[in-house]
Amino acid sequence: MNPKAVPSVSVTYAHTGRSTRLNELGMRPMQERAYAQRGEPYLLIKSPPASGKSRALMFIALDKLHRQGLKQAIIVVPEKSIGASFNDEPLSEFGFFTDWRVPPKWNLCNAPGEDGGKIKSVRAFLDSTDQILVCTHATFRFAVDQFGVAAFDERLIAVDEFHHVSANPDNKLGAHLGQFIARNRVHIVAMTGSYFRGDAEAVLGPEDEARFESVTYTYYEQLNGYQYLKQLDIGYYFYSGAYAEDILKVLNPDEKTIIHIPHVNSRESTKDKIREVEHLIEALGEWQGIDPTTGFHTVHRADGRVLRIADLVDDDPAKRERVAAALKAPAHKHNRDHVDIIIALGMAKEGSSGPQEGLDYGPGGYDPTINNVGVNDDTGEYHIEIRGLASPQSPEAQRVCREDLNELIAAFVQDKPCIERGLFDEHLMPAELTQLRLGTIIQNKYPTMADKDREAVRQHAIAALNLTQQAKAVTAGEDLTTDTPPGERLNTAFIYGVRQYVTNVRDLNIDLIDRINPFGEAYAILSKAMSEQRLHEIQALITAKRLDVSLDEARELAQRALVFKRERGRLPTLNSPDPWEQRMAQGIAFLQRKTREAERERSV
Repeated sequence: MNPKAVPSVSVTYAHTGRSTRLNELGMRPMQERAYAQRGEPYLLIKSPPASGKSRALMFIALDKLHRQGLKQAIIVVPEKSIGASFNDEPLSEFGFFTDWRVPPKWNLCNAPGEDGGKIKSVRAFLDSTDQILVCTHATFRFAVDQFGVAAFDERLIAVDEFHHVSANPDNKLGAHLGQFIARNRVHIVAMTGSYFRGDAEAVLGPEDEARFESVTYTYYEQLNGYQYLKQLDIGYYFYSGAYAEDILKVLNPDEKTIIHIPHVNSRESTKDKIREVEHLIEALGEWQGIDPTTGFHTVHRADGRVLRIADLVDDDPAKRERVAAALKAPAHKHNRDHVDIIIALGMAKEGSSGPQEGLDYGPGGYDPTINNVGVNDDTGEYHIEIRGLASPQSPEAQRVCREDLNELIAAFVQDKPCIERGLFDEHLMPAELTQLRLGTIIQNKYPTMADKDREAVRQHAIAALNLTQQAKAVTAGEDLTTDTPPGERLNTAFIYGVRQYVTNVRDLNIDLIDRINPFGEAYAILSKAMSEQRLHEIQALITAKRLDVSLDEARELAQRALVFKRERGRLPTLNSPDPWEQRMAQGIAFLQRKTREAERERSV
């Protein structure tokens, strides 16, 4: 096998060990940050996997039970295996005031039987004097259906993997949480590593979301604070044939690998998941059998090496549970050779207000005559000065700019019209995406927010996205770390790229940022991985689908035109040499035409 090189994004970390360092109560930095908000009745913890969310909840729940007067805590997890994250923990050994204890009968994730019997256990728990219960989302949903929300008054409801919740009325768990919030007789702690959904549905409605106090611990803080992680590479490979064949072009059996095969209902699946796994195993070498202890497949390669492959796709409960148990076996926690490959299924700070405390502005320090770039190496916080950037006024808009930009950017870059236009429309004016489309996404997500605050949020989101893209473009192909000691390479390339870009443009302003296509870097990756003919074919399809203007788009264009008039004293014109000014004028003309048509219909 000759693995194919793939385009990749690479980030270097300082491996400081900070994210796992304990304070006097036995808390990591993320847990300490969450515990500081323990008095909030509605708390949303957004933190990466392995950052310690489960233990953070233990600290908070115990405080609510012993010091805030709540009767009981109910921990709700998406699947039974996650229930193990809430097993007993001797927290007092590390300085906390008490231990976390869950009587075995109240961890319903370990209980046999179906949800029907477990619902009776929930009733028995509610009637008992015991304090902690762990169950699945499904068991909790059925229990609320049967007993009603009032049965859970004066209790803590803690929901793990909170992105399983949706504001869509068809989402039962989301509907129940809405009822709990409306009644306002429980405390809720929500935890997630990704506060957005792949289907672009909102997790919570705007009014409900506004009730939550957020605690955010970024991926950057977590990864930078590991003791041994030095670098993270994310690669992309595009294919046009069967995935089971093309994946072999990039799979390197010399590296520890997790392979997630497509869901059987997806377009990419062959609909025979067992055969897909067998095909991958056969391609890796000569199958020797199944280890009777671990359940791992053993495969002999031509170079003499034996691969140990864990198959989590097989539905046979006995086989799957044996493999899963072997992967979690404590005795092999530090054994690098225990398994080689796992095959699974389904498994900017705003403003130009002077130097900010705790940020490094480079060798010359803060210079009030230029656009400055500052960074905090420990937290990954950036301060980038941009002329004309609107400041959010309301507390909610300030919170969104501080905590929710990642979710907004994710919704924007997953939006199908944005992707199609941004990548393949050769007539695209970037402001159609950066202003119109992103503006619409923000309006739908925050319908009660004032127009000025929505615009400030939009500007901050597009600035964060486009500055990241421009920094990467600046640093492409440059060796920035040759003379830098490993411990000082903390995101050196990104800092260099932003500072160099800001220096090059001299006058960094929001109008300039709005005219950058945010999908330009993605197109660069595509162009390396796809043939020119294939790119042109896709481009022709997308261009053929494009409509001139929709009613909603025309209204948004007209609003932008009013801003243009306030700034320049005139409306946009159709004969302007500026394509964006022409586009705004087209929006006005479209609405005028619709108005005339409506008047003619009324006169008839």
